Amino acid sequence: MKGFTTKAATQSRQQLQHLLELQDDIIKPAIKHYDGTIVKTIGDAFLVTFESPTDAVLCGMKIQENILNHNARAASSDQMEVRIAVNSGEVNIKDEDVFGEPVNITSRIEAIAEPNEVYFTEAVYLTMNKNEIPTAEVGHRKLKGIPEEIKVYKVMSEQTNLIRAKLKREQMAMANANLSKDEINTSGTEKKPEPAPEIKQELHKLEKEGAKELAGNSLLPQPKATKSFWQKHKKKIFIIAFIFLFLLLITIAKEKERLQKEIIETKYPLEQLKEKLPDLKKDVVAALESRDADKIKEIISRLKILSQNLPENSQDDFRNIIEGQLDNPNLKPAQRQELKKIIDSIK
Repeated sequence: MKGFTTKAATQSRQQLQHLLELQDDIIKPAIKHYDGTIVKTIGDAFLVTFESPTDAVLCGMKIQENILNHNARAASSDQMEVRIAVNSGEVNIKDEDVFGEPVNITSRIEAIAEPNEVYFTEAVYLTMNKNEIPTAEVGHRKLKGIPEEIKVYKVMSEQTNLIRAKLKREQMAMANANLSKDEINTSGTEKKPEPAPEIKQELHKLEKEGAKELAGNSLLPQPKATKSFWQKHKKKIFIIAFIFLFLLLITIAKEKERLQKEIIETKYPLEQLKEKLPDLKKDVVAALESRDADKIKEIISRLKILSQNLPENSQDDFRNIIEGQLDNPNLKPAQRQELKKIIDSIK
């Protein structure tokens, strides 16, 4: 809330509590409507999470609209202005609290946001539904404690400005409706008092800002920019490249498995495995005693392949060879677990 620190220093506790309750009554229904979760409140600030970035921004827009409507009819002491910032990213959760860089960036964006505005990061812009939210680019900003520049956007505020100007006029009309008799001229017609200078200045500023932003955010006809082949088709290119890489990895894995199986069948042919088991045991012991990670990995891979096609007359001896090495001190826990899985797979 803009100016909350000053209000906290100049108002009584009852006045401050009343203002916070008014803020809760305005903000919490909007959060509930868009399925937000209030993580915590710190004084006048809310930390809220949403499942959808679009809902988060729409909630911010609704809150600003509700506050404008409230301010139009509230006493000056009950009026308020708030800044809203939205970011998206992976956070850490502990004891029902959230923290991490996305939270820190949100806090920094809120600090640079203008009152009555909703600012959000490029991460939100890229994932939200842009058809539901009129957007204006703020630009890249350097934020305290954040190494990279962050690209910032905001909700286009020309609609907000026009609403604000309309509400100001309503306030003036309501004030003029209560003119005293002394303010009526002798001809029987009411005087048309000029608005207070500060109100006139505010109205002029709002309408000027609204017109400026309206002209600067592609609402007027703009020439269409031509896109390069890469810009037109980069999504398809990425998908094709990903599929190609995926198929290549599968092919490599299958070829590796085929070559390994071929080597094993040459050295330990299944039809002669019963006679070859002593040689296999020596190879297993030698690999473990070498403490060479690659050799141990290779011998475990061979044991896996052999275990899948074991003749019945070799199963018990094969199992005994592996069980005899489970206590070998050269085995790492993960390797020992792999050997146990091989034993379990033997029928």
